[in-house]
Amino acid sequence: MLRTHGSRLPPGLAHCLMDMLKDGISLSTEPFIQQCLTSLSRLTLRHLRDRAHIAVEKSGFFLGIMDEEEVLEYGEVYLAVRSHSDKSDVRVITGKVVVGKNPCYHPGDLRVLECVNCPSLRHIVDCVVFPQRGPRPHPDECSGSDLDGDLYFVTWDEHLIPPRMFEAMDYSPPPAVCHASGTNSVENMAENFVQFIKNDNLGLISHAHLALADSLEDGALSQECLELAHLNSLAVDYPKTGVPAVMGPHLRVHHYPDFMQKPTQPAYHSSKILGRLHRAARENRTVIEAERLHAAGGLAAGGGCAEGGCTSDRASSLNCHCDDDLVIPGYEAHLESARSAFQLYRQRLSALMRQYGVSSEADLFVGLIAGGGGQASSARRKANQTRSTRFDTCRQLKAELSTLLQEFYTSQFLVEAPAPALQQVTMASGCVSGREAHYLAKASAWYKACYEYNLCSSKPTIQSFPWIAYRQLCMLKQRRKKSSKLFDLSQPRLSAFGVSRGQSARSVFAC
Repeated sequence: MLRTHGSRLPPGLAHCLMDMLKDGISLSTEPFIQQCLTSLSRLTLRHLRDRAHIAVEKSGFFLGIMDEEEVLEYGEVYLAVRSHSDKSDVRVITGKVVVGKNPCYHPGDLRVLECVNCPSLRHIVDCVVFPQRGPRPHPDECSGSDLDGDLYFVTWDEHLIPPRMFEAMDYSPPPAVCHASGTNSVENMAENFVQFIKNDNLGLISHAHLALADSLEDGALSQECLELAHLNSLAVDYPKTGVPAVMGPHLRVHHYPDFMQKPTQPAYHSSKILGRLHRAARENRTVIEAERLHAAGGLAAGGGCAEGGCTSDRASSLNCHCDDDLVIPGYEAHLESARSAFQLYRQRLSALMRQYGVSSEADLFVGLIAGGGGQASSARRKANQTRSTRFDTCRQLKAELSTLLQEFYTSQFLVEAPAPALQQVTMASGCVSGREAHYLAKASAWYKACYEYNLCSSKPTIQSFPWIAYRQLCMLKQRRKKSSKLFDLSQPRLSAFGVSRGQSARSVFAC
């Protein structure tokens, strides 16, 4: 899930979570990791429920360009993709591929082409190259697009290659309608603007096409859907041609499938794949939401307790316990500064949650903000429902969160160790420099301070604080896995630490 949906997380968080799990950090006992994965599951299910978004590994969206070398024949394309994990790893795709451009209304908008390897095009990466030759440009066959910055969906997954390809629709625009007076007066512009508002049927046509494709037996191949595909082309060109797209009464929809989520319109249960996916995602999301609300109720239940005096009921309500592998001798020297840093971090993170109307810490990290609660105004929550606003808000949230985490890592955690602590010391599975031991003990203190507060407070918990220094905590876990002995931070030794300072100083969001 982290590999396929990690792009929805703030920069670097998916890799951090995967590193934690690989290093043995427990999913069942560490609430921050558990809550982040749960919120990511909720976000993924919401995308599946609302827009049928399904991650396809062998696919991508690529900029379309023309073959300047004139080496591609009609029916061929060239595509070289760069690996996400290793930017130097470039793979040239060969074989059958499906190329399309959103939106697709006509069955012929999806083109099955042959992806070939052309050495003269090796310098082009992450772009789909179309040929110059042929009776008709392939981009025009894909929903009537062109190469002026359009992005094309390409998949080379053999399971998604259709057995046949339909003839592409003719997207040639009709002759433009000229105004009777032939002048560009203010009155003519005002009249054109009014007519555009009256004849803007693009959204109506799109919804009718989706509903009829679901309800009719032939789906997108039905005569009604083919007619709507042509009307959509007219509606797109209407601002330039002045030819309106007029929907006949037989194309009007009176009952909508349930996956379109139109509460004010009559609906029916769709038996096709979109309906089944929608209901399955909705039911799963309900279960996850109920579990999340139950956990939140457990966190808020009960009163505070004296330091170090939390009851077992309180610990069990959190469904977690402090990992002894991450608490090492020597952390006590940093505990007071860790408590102060935690209180400051809790205030700053809570303010960020209130600003964006996010109900939980994990939702903040994942970017699950639409319809959030908190102190966000109703106007803001309503604005978050639009796709463009939600995207911009999520991007701004990720930037502010990354800045906050980087600030705490550099200004609160990476404080220079005092001179006496710079000598080399031993650990169970080797020896480390005094500076590294200082930071490992400090990370342990951050971990202890966070659990100490969360287990003893009736206020909403903040679980992400110690994981700002997640690399140091992962080092502690790795060393405990190598040896069951306790850490000894008192005996000086001469060997060096196996990890460079530059590597250990990377923030949880520094990519």
